[in-house]
Amino acid sequence: MAALLTVIASIGFDAFITGFTKYEEVYGGISALFILMLFLFILSLIFLIGFEINAALYFGAKKDDTDIPIQ
Repeated sequence: MAALLTVIASIGFDAFITGFTKYEEVYGGISALFILMLFLFILSLIFLIGFEINAALYFGAKKDDTDIPIQ
């Protein structure tokens, strides 16, 4: 799940940067660093969401009688 979202985010982010923004005019030479940090932030969010979904699916499917507390 996270891998697919990463590919989609890469394509979408590339289209956004090349088509809709003018970072070079605003930030000058430091724009590459700003764009890289923004892209890494987006990727980290995607990975965190993917890990949470995978953990929920894994632990949700593993329910059995051992989850009942001892009285």
